Amino acid sequence: MDIVDLVNGKLMIVIPVLWFLSAALKDTPFIKKWIIPWVISAVGIILCVLIVGLDIQSIMQGILCSGIALFGSFGRKGSSKE
Repeated sequence: MDIVDLVNGKLMIVIPVLWFLSAALKDTPFIKKWIIPWVISAVGIILCVLIVGLDIQSIMQGILCSGIALFGSFGRKGSSKE
């Protein structure tokens, strides 16, 4: 089982949105690197709540989507040499 299989089908669009937001925030000079995961997590939870509605499942889906987007971003960074 892949971790992406745990994400609700309606919420799959949230992952690339968070991924691109993370990339944009990393290139913003006045945003500190330590705050990016917090911003991505908050935006992920908010987007999932707006799409599905306010319940514990949507909050967990938001955390899961944020984690996938962040680890995908770190994996992309780790695989490239800078």
